[in-house]
Amino acid sequence: MKHIHKKKSNFFTFIFSFVPGCAEMYMGFMNNGLSLLAVFMLACMLSLGCSEILLVTIPIIWFYGFFHAHKLAGLDDETFDALEDNYIWDELAGGKSIVIPKEKQKKIISYILIFVGAGILWNCVTHFVLSMVPGEYWHIAYIIVDRIPGNIVAVLLIVFGIKLIKGKKKQIDMESEDLMDGYDNQSA
Repeated sequence: MKHIHKKKSNFFTFIFSFVPGCAEMYMGFMNNGLSLLAVFMLACMLSLGCSEILLVTIPIIWFYGFFHAHKLAGLDDETFDALEDNYIWDELAGGKSIVIPKEKQKKIISYILIFVGAGILWNCVTHFVLSMVPGEYWHIAYIIVDRIPGNIVAVLLIVFGIKLIKGKKKQIDMESEDLMDGYDNQSA
């Protein structure tokens, strides 16, 4: 199968690398570049609309994208030609493809849309309600109301992190059981 990606001008690769994912798309890695750009834009939207705590992810994703593009452009021709156009999360998973069923994709996208919509609605409603608060209480009310979305995001991140740790622990336990079973079979 012939790949549609190829090395291109170093100058334009450098210029496009300032926007995460664009240099990858310029070189023909559309899935890789588009997914990296989508992750970057999602981090920007969430950090501006919901939680300042996510601001730390923006430079991390930006630097990853910048150096990822230059790593791709610096590969020798044979290695570059052999590369597949994977989504960025597949690449970060160590070459193991992450297969998400269509129904689960729809569910994830719907949760993201609900979350972003709720954040936008929250901003509109709180600005309207806070405009009715008397001047001497406005500052206190604003601080309390302004922190609620960030706290919700923090709780969701903690829950997601715990689920990831539990999932990894289950995987490690299963692998160690398989290893022990293999060791027991060899010694018998």
